[in-house]
Amino acid sequence: MELIIQILMMFIVVITILKLSFWKWWQTMIFGAVAAGFILYMKQFAILQSKTQLNDYLHNREALQNAAVLVTIEAALSFGFCFAVLRNKFAQGKNRWMKLLFW
Repeated sequence: MELIIQILMMFIVVITILKLSFWKWWQTMIFGAVAAGFILYMKQFAILQSKTQLNDYLHNREALQNAAVLVTIEAALSFGFCFAVLRNKFAQGKNRWMKLLFW
């Protein structure tokens, strides 16, 4: 189970880096500030969680499968967005799927 969590975290990091590489510097700074604010705000709630609660969640197979499905869908959409940006940069024209991914 820990391997699945590590793979999911790796996907999230790679996707975030890919998305941020297409943004302007000021958009990246705003994203970083929002992420830092979220971490600082949620720290007090994360400290209150006990090790047994976290361990129970990591051993809950259904919850991990649901999270894996959501992360996989998000990863597919994000990779599609990155390819759409690259295609838009090097080729002309947009189809409806590219418009949806840009939105």
